[in-house]
Amino acid sequence: MDVNEIRARVVEELTLLSEPSRQVAYEQALQNHAGVAHHELLVGYPSIFQLKAPAFIAAFSEQQLNELAHIYGLFMEVASRDFSSVGEMLKDPMWRRIIHLSQELRRSLEHGA
Repeated sequence: MDVNEIRARVVEELTLLSEPSRQVAYEQALQNHAGVAHHELLVGYPSIFQLKAPAFIAAFSEQQLNELAHIYGLFMEVASRDFSSVGEMLKDPMWRRIIHLSQELRRSLEHGA
């Protein structure tokens, strides 16, 4: 993947994370696989966070990498929690923090900062 593809993939993931309504819609889209949407949300972001990959590092400024790492750290903390649904996740203060940070970083990345 090139730098632009990496940035686009991260923005796509941040879009999902930054919009609770999209998270609920994602869960509804997976109704045939009940109980997996919250798990998918918890593994999606960490799976694209490739801090050791030169292309990933080149795709972002140092500040953006720090912000991505901060969100990653919150994911590691929230992953140990036992959620049964996206609705339950949306009530969690740490998940709400992830939403807020994702909104801020997404705006920064979309404006080319």
